Amino acid sequence: MMIAKKIICLICVFTALLFQPHAVVAAVVREGISLTEVRVVLATSDVGSIVRVMNDIKQFNTPELSAFAVDLWKKNRSKYPELNWQVVASTRVRAELANILIQADNNEFVKVDRDEIRLFAREVLMSANEDAKRTCIFTLGLLNNPNDVSLLREIAEREDPRTFRSAAIALAKMCGNGAQDALKSIRLNIHGSENRQFLDTLGQDTAPYKRCK
Repeated sequence: MMIAKKIICLICVFTALLFQPHAVVAAVVREGISLTEVRVVLATSDVGSIVRVMNDIKQFNTPELSAFAVDLWKKNRSKYPELNWQVVASTRVRAELANILIQADNNEFVKVDRDEIRLFAREVLMSANEDAKRTCIFTLGLLNNPNDVSLLREIAEREDPRTFRSAAIALAKMCGNGAQDALKSIRLNIHGSENRQFLDTLGQDTAPYKRCK
């Protein structure tokens, strides 16, 4: 279990290096986060701080924090009336919760309805919320459903700078030949040299953190 938590921590740091390098130092020096700390932040209206604390949960998750995330996902307002539910129930924050819950389910901290979360993630990809879309792309990778490979390949082949790397990383984290074949196809079809170079290094960067049952 401890090895699994360390793997998740390393994946989160790797992802942060790509998209939020300024936050990496603060994330690395932390040793954990308590439920009390999380509840204090979620009582505020500061979306940025709430998203950061969601990322802290991903790195330092525990069965207690996972159970709390389940309550948030189910919108259990009566249990935590002090929280800012307008923000907690927003698409942006629910995208983070979905990601947390799939990681927790993969690590056997909790059992969640993976189909429900997959449907949510795919619906978010149809929205205009770019931050939530990136998080949901990662979530599809963690869900490891072969039926999502074609969608992730399509997103990557658009070469949209807001989503290309997320889609490529999601595919690289997936198991099975379909995802790997998709990455090969993407490399052949894309035009950006920087994107092609990114794909060339992606396999060796994500391989140590991939978990296939």
